[in-house]
Amino acid sequence: FPVTILNRQQVVEFNILSGRQHMKQMEYDSALHDFDQALTIQPNNYDALYFSAEVYANQKKYDEALEKIDLGLNTYPQDEKLMFKRAVVLYDAGQYDYASQQALALFRRRPDDKRYENLVVDIKTVNAKKMMNADDYEGAREEYRVILGIQPSNMDALNGMINLESGSKHY
Repeated sequence: FPVTILNRQQVVEFNILSGRQHMKQMEYDSALHDFDQALTIQPNNYDALYFSAEVYANQKKYDEALEKIDLGLNTYPQDEKLMFKRAVVLYDAGQYDYASQQALALFRRRPDDKRYENLVVDIKTVNAKKMMNADDYEGAREEYRVILGIQPSNMDALNGMINLESGSKHY
């Protein structure tokens, strides 16, 4: 029988529900298959794109996760959930500069949102420590300054800055 728009929507919803169930059971290949089926019918389906990205991120396939997130952002450019997911995936992939840019954009948009504040601080802290280990003291100093501008009493940043300055003989 002919597939109607209603039937197509039902198929998409069924595939997304099935994919989410597979995700919960960590059956990632099956989940991706279901989400791909939904995307075949509705290429810009938000849930199918988001959950596909989630599966890829869980598998540490960061390029594929970012591809799905970017497809979602092309259709939903102001979606903070996708922007947040993008920052987290970039962070997990070790792309701290890009993750930081994305997280800072979210934080500037909503400075009272603790999720965004904490993400910026987490990314900047890891990056500052990485820079310290690579003897990039100016870079680390700037990262700590950003953290202290957001959270003036952040003990990790304060200790990092103290160690950096005393190690540089800037007492």
